[in-house]
Amino acid sequence: MEEEYDDVPKELIHLIQSFLPPKDAARTCVLSKSWLHAWSTVNTLRFAKCGHLTLQEQIDYINCIDHTLLRYLNQNLSIDCFHLHLHIHNLSFLPYPLDNWFQALTAFSYSTLKELSLTMCGVKVYTLDRGWLTLPDAIFSFQNLDILSLRADNIHTICQVRVNACPVIKCSFLRVLELIGVCITEEALHNLFSSCSLLEKINLDFGPSVRLKMIKVTNLRCLCELKIVLVKNDLLEMYDLPSLHLFSYCSVTSYAVRMDTLESVRELVLLRLTVDDAFSDMIKTNFPFLETLTLSIEDCMLETINITCVSLKRLTLSVYLDKQLNIQVYASKLLYFSYNAWKMATLLFPSGTPAHIHLILRFLKNDPIDLSFFFKVRKALDLSSNFHIETIDDFVPSNINLDDLRRMVPFPARNVQQLSFGKHWAKKLWKHSPLLDFLFSICYPRYVKAYYRSSNSKNYLYKQMVGIMYKKMCNLKDIEIKNPHDGKWESLRHSWRSYPHDGKWESLAYSWRSFHDEGNNFNSDEFKLNWVS
Repeated sequence: MEEEYDDVPKELIHLIQSFLPPKDAARTCVLSKSWLHAWSTVNTLRFAKCGHLTLQEQIDYINCIDHTLLRYLNQNLSIDCFHLHLHIHNLSFLPYPLDNWFQALTAFSYSTLKELSLTMCGVKVYTLDRGWLTLPDAIFSFQNLDILSLRADNIHTICQVRVNACPVIKCSFLRVLELIGVCITEEALHNLFSSCSLLEKINLDFGPSVRLKMIKVTNLRCLCELKIVLVKNDLLEMYDLPSLHLFSYCSVTSYAVRMDTLESVRELVLLRLTVDDAFSDMIKTNFPFLETLTLSIEDCMLETINITCVSLKRLTLSVYLDKQLNIQVYASKLLYFSYNAWKMATLLFPSGTPAHIHLILRFLKNDPIDLSFFFKVRKALDLSSNFHIETIDDFVPSNINLDDLRRMVPFPARNVQQLSFGKHWAKKLWKHSPLLDFLFSICYPRYVKAYYRSSNSKNYLYKQMVGIMYKKMCNLKDIEIKNPHDGKWESLRHSWRSYPHDGKWESLAYSWRSFHDEGNNFNSDEFKLNWVS
């Protein structure tokens, strides 16, 4: 057996070990002689000490990085990939020697390093005197670097992570750039873009401390994916991006974008959007061949939102407004539409209804649901689409009379393929909620699925389904439950759902434990409903 492992080439050994945590990579030394020291010369280094570190643990972590880099330097070993995770909770007390580490890296991996990732995270400790953690210029000096990721997560209360104002950029072959929570000047950012003309993916997420008057993303002819999140009211300019396929943009304050027609963009994501009269023209004019559109709307100056795009195939709308809207979509090729909102809108598709519609119903705790809400949902179900209805938040009904709803809706819709309940449903709401009765009054879903947040809320949909079945409610012929062990459907009357008792398994419907146990290991239930024709 050992001889078989000896035949493995060293390059393949290093490739296998590069996917393993350091301790597991070191354990491979027992396989054979050729593996004995291979782990100590692997060309991928990952230092990822997570969690809150004590002072001694932090010192040991720094010493480990120091000794490893020194050994690679002394033995003239090069690396392809370097990942460094730093946990910062007291920068002034024990600063990390970043300059020394990256100078060592440039000494033995100047031309070989392909991927560099530096992640800095911290705890939420509020201090009056915040320091600055300045990243060394050596980060940008690796000649053949392909991927650069600099992330500062949750450390803004301790220090600000920044790039020098005028770093020397030598990584001209860079293809992927990610800057998350890192402070950078306008000059340094534009210098980075102009020096790295082969960039294919850019992901920028600037915090409140970054104030750039203008971000210019221009003359990047290889750029395929651009994601930008801005907190301040910065101006974004986009020109000469002929390969751009995905554009995602989020501005906390307002949208200020100058761009030419982006004919190559197929997927567009706009978050925290304010919709006004110019919105519809912007979509139609600047993105003529768009196929996927995702909008998160936080303000709307209009009563009717018009979306016109002949090539559009997927549309996702999330509306965070306590306001009644009309949604009018002119997209003859639309296949999928998703609507997530606190208020049920009037949905209109004059040029053709999509094949699938996903309605995500959210309930405001301070705004109890009345009959009109369910009536509007039922009206939307008149569209000739297959629907998936999902409820996420807790349901707080007002004084709704179920008989009144049934009189308003004499014929429940039969085009709802699935009805889902999210994990936010608590045990007490499952136990007392009349939501199933209201939903079954407006539609006859084919499948019903519930995701349970915790073991305390498990089985409550199951219990309601059993109660509905035995009361012969809602014109149901039968209810089947999906067995997660083999994926087969079984009648609820003789289901797999069972619990051990004296070494035997019993169906829950007839079990001695019946509805008093929630100790199963499954976090969801899925049912198939067979309705009377």
